[in-house]
Amino acid sequence: MIKTSFEIYNRYLIKIMMISVIIVIPLTLFLYFATIYLYDFMEADQYPNLYMLFFIIINFICLIPMYRKLAESDLEDEEDPTIWELIKEFLKHFGMVLFISVPLFLIGLIGMSLAFIPTAICGAIMLVFPFAVHYLDIKKMLTATGSILKRENIFILLDLAIVVSAQILIYSLIMQAFANFENSYYVYGITRALVNATVFPLLIFYLTQRYTVELNEQRTEAR
Repeated sequence: MIKTSFEIYNRYLIKIMMISVIIVIPLTLFLYFATIYLYDFMEADQYPNLYMLFFIIINFICLIPMYRKLAESDLEDEEDPTIWELIKEFLKHFGMVLFISVPLFLIGLIGMSLAFIPTAICGAIMLVFPFAVHYLDIKKMLTATGSILKRENIFILLDLAIVVSAQILIYSLIMQAFANFENSYYVYGITRALVNATVFPLLIFYLTQRYTVELNEQRTEAR
């Protein structure tokens, strides 16, 4: 799966670069400077760290529908989506991803006091449901999400740990590398956006193979 992810990445490198310039980099910069605003202007008792965590999660999962469409079209030998079609995929599902993610995130925060079990469940759902959000029928989306959760169960938590750990490691290295730069906030923000534009497609291509492709194959066999 990792090899296939790199192959998809190489085949669509130009398209990925264009999408990054149009969507990924501006979105990352917007969310990054939003966290800076929260740190600078909000009181400490309003927990700006929690907002930052939510922005980091949203930064990743809201891009899933767009890159999932690109990966599935390649894996299933369908016609390649155009840049505009991928942009529409992002815009069409952004609201739904945000709408579902907010309550899941809040439940996950409350669950931290309950041995982290609700937190882990909500984290797994937040990672998985964007791969099924293209089902405009809510029932189909929930069914597809449930099927993935049932099939992958504990391995979804491992995927979630990999995604989060990769983000923390990369951002920690960036912070150390640019700590002594003047205007390091801006340098860090731009570097972070470039890293997201490079790494996110690979992670999503890999997860697409893990989740939706196998699910589609099972449905085809069932028919």
